[in-house]
Amino acid sequence: MSEIKAWRFLVSRNQFLDYRTVIAPDFMCQANIASLLAKAAEGDRTNDDSVYYREIHGSKVGDLTIIYRVIEAQAKDINPEIDGTLKDSFGREIYFLEGIVVKGIKPSISVTFENLELNHQQLINDYRNFWEWVSPQPAIASEATSLEDEGNSLKYRQVPEYIISSLASKPELSNKSTSPNLDPSSFSNPFSFFSNPFSFDGEIYFSKFIDDSRLLIHQYDKAVIILNWKEDKREVLIKGGLNRYIRQIALSADAKLVCTYNVITPDRNILKIWDLNKSSERKDIRESNPSEAGRVAALAFSSDGSVVATFERNNLPIPTSLVQIKLIDTKIGGIRGEELSWHTSNIKCIESSPFDNIFASGDEQGFVKIWNWKSLKRIGSLPSHSSTVNAIAFSPHQKMLVSGGEDGKIKIASYKNGVEDQGLLCEYSDWVGGVNALAFSPDGKIVASGGDDGKVKLWDVKSKTQKSELSGHDKPVMSVSFSPNGKLLASGSKDKTVRIWQLS
Repeated sequence: MSEIKAWRFLVSRNQFLDYRTVIAPDFMCQANIASLLAKAAEGDRTNDDSVYYREIHGSKVGDLTIIYRVIEAQAKDINPEIDGTLKDSFGREIYFLEGIVVKGIKPSISVTFENLELNHQQLINDYRNFWEWVSPQPAIASEATSLEDEGNSLKYRQVPEYIISSLASKPELSNKSTSPNLDPSSFSNPFSFFSNPFSFDGEIYFSKFIDDSRLLIHQYDKAVIILNWKEDKREVLIKGGLNRYIRQIALSADAKLVCTYNVITPDRNILKIWDLNKSSERKDIRESNPSEAGRVAALAFSSDGSVVATFERNNLPIPTSLVQIKLIDTKIGGIRGEELSWHTSNIKCIESSPFDNIFASGDEQGFVKIWNWKSLKRIGSLPSHSSTVNAIAFSPHQKMLVSGGEDGKIKIASYKNGVEDQGLLCEYSDWVGGVNALAFSPDGKIVASGGDDGKVKLWDVKSKTQKSELSGHDKPVMSVSFSPNGKLLASGSKDKTVRIWQLS
């Protein structure tokens, strides 16, 4: 039998404060890096027979191992007379990310359910104190205890290494669950992490560069945020909550306007326009009729930003006449011109070309339809995929587009001389799930894709070959975007993180 030293930790939130490190090892508190645990501990709720295992490399107190579980906080932890799940002042369920910190890398360490239950009881007393905090305070320090390295270990769910070696010389980490400023010149790998992942409290469905320093990010249902990754700042543009769920978002080609689709009540839906230069709401451009059963499933701005194309999904059997794209005037509101009917199944995505007055729509039967913004005429149609089309991206310099689908294929199409199928950019032989996101590089030579396997892949358009595969996300990648200067790539995932990659 052998014993090792372990320190308990807890990441959670209370009725007033969002998720943060509540309890941390005394040596981390002394080194002023307790907030590191709020960055490194992440994941969905765990079962009684499993825990997360994660290695932290390069902290200024050395390499660390954290083993933790994610459980619902119980109301009786605060008041023994109340049952059910503990909730904050907004009615959101609270989770405990609780476990142990061990110095060094310990892949063979054994942790039992009983270890964690004892640990939990010791954490609760400190959490009751934290429950009353109304402003951030330093994490509560925990002392080392002996953990017996024997018995039936819980099953490990391994999380990718958290590497911060480039940060070890910096004085401290921020307490915002974001990443410190990094110097691009310090990286030599042509495809590398540009920063540690930026963590959020919701799944990321949209992450697109506004300029080289800022990203527009959509946490599904929860919020739309402007992230200045260079200065490590976040600005909430619109916040969801009990009475507003943010379901769809679109950014104009000039990155000045944002359109959001918000569910206010089951019978009330609103499209809103936001002016990024003023960081304020411009106007409600359309409020749906309470009798409508549809929900907006796709949004896209016209190339000049004067129109937003929308599709409202309807779960009823759909005759051709009901599958319509509606064009909404962004300045005065209301439907502009005729509704466009062509699809015979629900539309999943709409995308506009930055190159000309063209947009395309993809549906659940695998068809891509191409339209002209000005004339509203049909340009052409392609049966591109054997199942749902999830994403479309236009080349910035050519009359060309790519589409990605649930069938794991990325197809190329040209509309230079009519609409022509240019074949496969790629087909994943080992694919599990679909392609969710696509983006062209500013020079039009590279296509980035994100999919259900959590990988970001880069493809050479001319040779139709894969250039690189970027691993880091552990859940489906839902969004990819190149920076305007072409040096960075952002990816957003259901793992509630945005990663920024350096490309050269």
